[in-house]
Amino acid sequence: MAVTSIYVSSEHTFYWWDYAGYNTATVNTANLFRDSPDKAWRGVIESLSKEKNLLISLPLVPFILLFGESRLSYILSVSLIYVLPFRLLLGAISAKLIPLYPRRVFWSTVLLSFLIPMSWIPTLRGYLDIGGCVFVALAILVYLQDLKLKSWWKIPLIGFFLAAAILLRRHFAYSAIAFLGAATLQVLIEFIVLIYRRETALSSPKDKEAAVPFPYRFLFESAVKLGLIAATSLTILMLVAGDFTRSALTVDYRNLYVAWSLPINDILTRYADFYGLGTWLLVLIGFSAGILTRILVPAAAIFVSLFGVLSLIEWLLVLRYGYLHYTIHITPIALLGLSTFFWTTWLTLKGKVRYFMLGAAGLYLVLNAAVGLIPLKIDLSRLFIANFPPLVRSDYDEVVKLVEFLRKLAPNEEPIYIVGASNNFNANILRQANRKLNPPEGWWKLNTIGRPQIDSRDTYPLPELLQSQYAVVAVPFQQVLPTDEQVLRSHEQDVVKVVYDAFNQNWEIARDFQLLPEQFKLENGVTVSVYRRMRPTDTATAVRGLWMRCSGK
Repeated sequence: MAVTSIYVSSEHTFYWWDYAGYNTATVNTANLFRDSPDKAWRGVIESLSKEKNLLISLPLVPFILLFGESRLSYILSVSLIYVLPFRLLLGAISAKLIPLYPRRVFWSTVLLSFLIPMSWIPTLRGYLDIGGCVFVALAILVYLQDLKLKSWWKIPLIGFFLAAAILLRRHFAYSAIAFLGAATLQVLIEFIVLIYRRETALSSPKDKEAAVPFPYRFLFESAVKLGLIAATSLTILMLVAGDFTRSALTVDYRNLYVAWSLPINDILTRYADFYGLGTWLLVLIGFSAGILTRILVPAAAIFVSLFGVLSLIEWLLVLRYGYLHYTIHITPIALLGLSTFFWTTWLTLKGKVRYFMLGAAGLYLVLNAAVGLIPLKIDLSRLFIANFPPLVRSDYDEVVKLVEFLRKLAPNEEPIYIVGASNNFNANILRQANRKLNPPEGWWKLNTIGRPQIDSRDTYPLPELLQSQYAVVAVPFQQVLPTDEQVLRSHEQDVVKVVYDAFNQNWEIARDFQLLPEQFKLENGVTVSVYRRMRPTDTATAVRGLWMRCSGK
């Protein structure tokens, strides 16, 4: 609570996109429960068919109703309701990995979790995806308690936990795949070991009837149990959110969001920045030393290692999405690796070497956490984590002036097209700024339009531009994706850039607008200009401009 309060209270900005999305949705849901519980429940149920539903916000509603709608109240609610159980669950999983001193292992892992900045930063940025990670951790904990799944009731329980994680946030389907994949690979490894043991035993002249389990029966029973886990998850998903599940099974999300996939070199660099190369070195040493010295429970270590490797393959080699909230799939593996490093070092080394290793690693983690969270701009060549300080806009007052100007310009919610989609300037920033400056009881809406963001998912914004009465253009061009000519990333936001080029190059469609004299200077050298529509744009003119763009003329 102290760290969260200090961090959030230090911010001075307008949140946008995912940083604001679930915050706004949670507050709106809480207000609806206050005014009309029936409507609120209907809204939650209707949201189940969408990619982002309100189930994950429900546990936060009482907290918001009790302590208010502020950003701090929202972040604290996520921290206490989701992040704290997440840390405790990882402590419990660590105690299953390291069989000695379970109470000490548990609490030391919980304390270590505070020294991993990525266990803080997604939540501090407004993401509540870690709620799904809680259920994945529950599934892992239950499985580690009974790797043979001898207790039948644990099969549907694990299936329920995996389904709950997916229901809360769609991308946890990849965690479910990693879980089932790791369990399957572990079964195959044990199957091979059983065949070897049986062949060895049967070849012994001393005991032709050696009591070695029949490998194929073990393989069949294990396959049935894992199949029942998958079937339970799918059944729950279909019963609770059938439309969403059918869509998730039929839509090619990999192709739809291909624009968000970074080149492998870039994603590896980004994950080095997310954790620090020193952290990854400690994790690698921890798992390797723990397995080689047999400090870790072998079966549990194999499953956790396989789960971690499959998760890394999914996010670093296949999907390659380099955004903060996806790190919660990797953070548990990093934390468990650090815990195994400290306990393997403590249990295997002696004297000064032990204390030197533990002291050096502990000092590194403390410095790494400080570098990640405090407002200090330093570059330590990726040995340490990149800096994620509290968000502060140096142009806060200028954004306020822009919003006030647009409110006066469009008092009747006339459509305003925002030409730009970057983390520095986009339509959502202006909407959220207006919401903050004009609370709901006196909220004067600002009808800003900026729907298209990436080419692989969105379409050209002709309808939106044709209905707009104003256009707000930021120079230079504002895009959220990094530009890399070698992989043509500059062309993955053409749906945004086409309107920018129309005004910047004075296309025929832009001549129906008049440039107003007011300009606004934002941070990073961005200049914002406002255009007022003078006459309706002929559809043929708009289509002709788009055709010229597509044909490269």
